[in-house]
Amino acid sequence: MIAPFRRRSAPAASSLALHPVESGAPLPAGAFVATVPGAAAPLLPLDLPDGLKGVARERVARRQLRDAGCGAGLDLRPARLGAGRETWARMLVCEGTLRADWAAHVAPAGRRCRAVLPDYLALPAAPGLWVIELDEAGMVRARLGPEDGFAAESDLARALLEEAATASAPRAILRRGAASAPLDAWLATLGVPVCDGDAALGAAGIAPPTRFAHGELALDLARDPEALRDALRTGLRRIAAALVLALGGFGFWAASVQVETDRLRALDRG
Repeated sequence: MIAPFRRRSAPAASSLALHPVESGAPLPAGAFVATVPGAAAPLLPLDLPDGLKGVARERVARRQLRDAGCGAGLDLRPARLGAGRETWARMLVCEGTLRADWAAHVAPAGRRCRAVLPDYLALPAAPGLWVIELDEAGMVRARLGPEDGFAAESDLARALLEEAATASAPRAILRRGAASAPLDAWLATLGVPVCDGDAALGAAGIAPPTRFAHGELALDLARDPEALRDALRTGLRRIAAALVLALGGFGFWAASVQVETDRLRALDRG
């Protein structure tokens, strides 16, 4: 008896392997997310009215970044993260040449590579929770809720965290990676639980954060949005041309039928 065919389910996004592009390691054999240095692909905040949506919102955002000195050669894409994806207020920015290099690096993996993302977007996230990770080289990666994050050296990271705490303090902090006495001492001054794992978060009444559950994979830097738009425009133009030709052919056929009908009626009358 032949066993029924069962489609193999895709791995959950949260279980995808991570492949740091800068590591030089071979591409994973299974599905993975490639990560690139977050300092090279920051999320830049914008001042956009909530009522502005769709293409108009993106145009205003691009204009703001151009006015701020973000000129030609940059890859700019709306960061539709978290619950307010229609009212996004940040853009993911990187050098176009870097983006092309990253895309070329993962191209041999094909669909196994689910996305190329800045490393801080590979951290888990949850509303009201900061996730802060420090590596041995002193680079801080932070996720400040589902919609924000950054990667920076310790001094700059401290300044960014202070600014973020002034705007909106977290309910709790998940602290991962290497120790840093100055950073950890400052985090303690915020007066919120600083946890070292999901169990400690649970004891503090905070749900564990989730990875790639807030729209991150849609920011795939291996995709070129402009190329996709150009392909769409080309496809639409071809469809329009085919419709024009089809309608023209139909009109010619209808005219010929009418002529033939008139000729037959003339013969009947004769």
